[in-house]
Amino acid sequence: MLKRDQIITLLGALLLLAPAVHAQQVLRKPVVKQAVVAVLADAEVAASAAFGEYCQMLETKEGLGVYAVGAAWKNPEQVRELVRSIRKDYPGLEGLVLIGRIPVPMIRNGQHMTTAFKMDELKYHRNQSSVASDRFYDDLALQFRYIGQDSAQPDWFYYELLESGPQVIRSELYTGRIMSHATGQQRVEEISAFLRKAVAAREQAQPLDQFMAFTGGAYNSESLTSWYQEQLVLQEIMPALFKTNMGYRPLHFSMDPKMKYRLFSELQRPGLDLALLTEHGDIELQYINNSPAGNDATFALQLLRYQARTALRRAVAKGQSPEAAKEALLKKMELPAAWFDGALDNDSLRKADSLVNAETNIVTADLATVSPVARMVIFNACYNGSFHHPENISAAYLFGKGQTLVTHGNTTNVLQDKWTIEHLGLLYRGARAGQWSRLNNTLESSLNGDPTWRFQAAGSGTLNKLLAGPGTVADWEKQLLQNDPVMQSLALRKLFELKGKAISPVLRKYYEETEYRHTRMEALKLLARIGDTQYVAVAGAALFDPYELIRRKSAEWIAKAGHHRFAPLLINALLAHPEDARLSWTAGRALDLLDWDNTLQVLDSLQSTVSWRYDGPQWISQLKEQVQDAQLSARQTLAVILDPNAKEEARIQRIRLLRNMTYHALVPELLPLLADAQAPEAVRINLAEALGWFVLSYQKPAITAACQQVIKQPGTTELLKQEATQTITRLNHWSLP
Repeated sequence: MLKRDQIITLLGALLLLAPAVHAQQVLRKPVVKQAVVAVLADAEVAASAAFGEYCQMLETKEGLGVYAVGAAWKNPEQVRELVRSIRKDYPGLEGLVLIGRIPVPMIRNGQHMTTAFKMDELKYHRNQSSVASDRFYDDLALQFRYIGQDSAQPDWFYYELLESGPQVIRSELYTGRIMSHATGQQRVEEISAFLRKAVAAREQAQPLDQFMAFTGGAYNSESLTSWYQEQLVLQEIMPALFKTNMGYRPLHFSMDPKMKYRLFSELQRPGLDLALLTEHGDIELQYINNSPAGNDATFALQLLRYQARTALRRAVAKGQSPEAAKEALLKKMELPAAWFDGALDNDSLRKADSLVNAETNIVTADLATVSPVARMVIFNACYNGSFHHPENISAAYLFGKGQTLVTHGNTTNVLQDKWTIEHLGLLYRGARAGQWSRLNNTLESSLNGDPTWRFQAAGSGTLNKLLAGPGTVADWEKQLLQNDPVMQSLALRKLFELKGKAISPVLRKYYEETEYRHTRMEALKLLARIGDTQYVAVAGAALFDPYELIRRKSAEWIAKAGHHRFAPLLINALLAHPEDARLSWTAGRALDLLDWDNTLQVLDSLQSTVSWRYDGPQWISQLKEQVQDAQLSARQTLAVILDPNAKEEARIQRIRLLRNMTYHALVPELLPLLADAQAPEAVRINLAEALGWFVLSYQKPAITAACQQVIKQPGTTELLKQEATQTITRLNHWSLP
């Protein structure tokens, strides 16, 4: 007998497919079958000469078999079923090129597969709280429930991740979007110009021999330790770039108060191949510099007035009335009311203020006068990869006057502490952009442009063949023996995919013995995903690794695990590396989540060991106060959650805090509420969902058992069963950003 979600899914699929089955036109089938790419376009683009030229180039220059289809695509399910069919007929299918108006899947109920996105799906409209994601097309194991089509954006289709299916991304294909938001014939011409650019780029070999990396203001706590140590790892994975004066160029926002214009020059510098742009971002915006700085009182006063006006305009733009917004800001900022004068009704002042922003940020319109030469641009930023929005900044790089062929970004916000350069050395060795992107896929990540692009390198063909298939254990054990951090890290990842937990001793060995930072980071990340005794054995030592990112991520994952034995090591890491701004934040937050009484005892015992610090007693006192505040906050949160007289909305709001603040010690007191059949269903459902974020917690077995009991409990509603089922799967199969 079919379950409710299966019936809904089946009916939805039938309704979606019914009007579209006759709309597809197969334009080309693969001659080469070992490595196949499906090129899917809307009918207008598929009819263009440039489309045929691009397909021909993929065959003759890239050695790929091409399955080309043009259609008036009606919905994502139609595309997905075609991809399944192609893959069945051509097992060598490795990727998809989605050109033009290919329907956009908007995914819900899958925020645990993002790195940071946690918007309330009930509180906010679905066009804001859903994630535009091509994982719908490149991870065919994921299962979805159709919700509906957007009324204002007809290319957007909403789906919920099925609770009973996989809860982690394992993309077997790569995808790349070539999507223009122009209208009419201009749209076809814009895409055609891009396709011809992609064809022309293959006329001469282009190795990756010039790379520029930029870090913007307010990112990663502006940690200079984080910034400079990344250069050391880049030198490990792309050593040849560091042997010439032009090979690698690291840029930091602090180098120029108007770094925006310096970046424009660098992006146009002849010979640039790859640009990595780490900054805060938005759909149409790259934040480059912080607000202007000055040394005198007059400047400081002007800046405060400017910030007050900006805050008022931002609040009104979000829907607040001018009066309410001004009153709230006056209370919050404690500034004179006169400082808000002219913010909303003085056009000259508004223009002057906008010029301040224009000097510090890059917007989409700016790129009309810039011609980036980098073939690939990586946006390590929020929202910069939002291909589904008109005026998205990624499209400005692809369809502008420059030479950019592929960009990588995100369609929502993204974690600052993400390991951005994971497997990046593969690009230097000639891996296709799509293959590199596939290894790093999250729900929000997006590859836009030509995913088949690769830089020329010796052995590129062999590497891409390796990447296209799962390979064998013997294949990857052979690669693991190379004295190369790029191939070692890739081999560890592939062996993890093939062997699962059985690879744990090998991961520990490589973490403890290799000299390469990149390999150690990969080993630690995979060990943390396993979360066994081998991981626990190295997690503490990782807090003192020479590589700052390993120290930082180890603190983050210890916070997720919750073992109180790590409290002394976290405190010692804070003592050892006060220069690590981001580690200080992460390790401090970890102490907030461990057993508070134990941590306070540890701090008392360390009083004598910090005498070398001139402020030792004060430092210990401040940490104790922080931990006590965290304990009080946690207890207050628990009290509201458990209070049957509290408003349901307030209880749910506190439950949602557990998604970020995994208070491990509270779990035994929360589980009876989950089991309480008399408690409001919405409270129990939200609690079941929140407990799904305890993926590394030592409380995971207890949470799993409690969810299993809820599922078996007589009278449990279908919605609660689905949430409990999803949490069990999430806790047993998870990934880490």
